[in-house]
Amino acid sequence: MPQSTELLQPTSAFSLPPISADMVLHVEQRVLSSCEASRVSQQIATNHTATRIDPDGALGRLLAAAVINRNVCHLLLTNPSVAVARGYQGESFALSPSEWEVLLSVRATSLRDFAQRLLAMIAAHNATHNATHNE
Repeated sequence: MPQSTELLQPTSAFSLPPISADMVLHVEQRVLSSCEASRVSQQIATNHTATRIDPDGALGRLLAAAVINRNVCHLLLTNPSVAVARGYQGESFALSPSEWEVLLSVRATSLRDFAQRLLAMIAAHNATHNATHNE
């Protein structure tokens, strides 16, 4: 794989400007992010029920994958919808609309901070869910 400072030269007879590997990666990420965002929106729209979130369920497995894999960790911190869509070693993370809402609202720069904030938001969500469903 070329280093980010190397340029990819077109091999056709056309006279095109050189394209850096960073430019290709940026376009690839934007296309993937756009496609995944569309898929996530469709998945959320298909289920309208607010549910209690199990911290040991899909979100817990996603955090575990981030702990053991640097790429999953990076994606979780920078683009969680792509981290979920890509899965980990064949495992998918099927999130409920409530889980998506909580996951996409967490902002953190480290996995430790992300996990703490995520668990706090899950606890708050579940407390609200229990209060509205136990009346």
